[in-house]
Amino acid sequence: LGEVVGTGCMLGSSLAVFTAAARNSSLSFFEAAKTALYYYSLAGEKAVEKSPAPASFKVELMDQIYFLR
Repeated sequence: LGEVVGTGCMLGSSLAVFTAAARNSSLSFFEAAKTALYYYSLAGEKAVEKSPAPASFKVELMDQIYFLR
């Protein structure tokens, strides 16, 4: 993730979404941040298995984030 431009920005967006959602749940902001990082890293692991190059990895990462439920 550290070698693909834009993945840090995507992580920041994910943290913001999870933190905002925590306001309407029983999660603390810390738990929401941990959950966001977990799901983001899980999507990254799945994406690296399917992509041979950085550009395709970025697209696959976005797809894997979409498919996480």
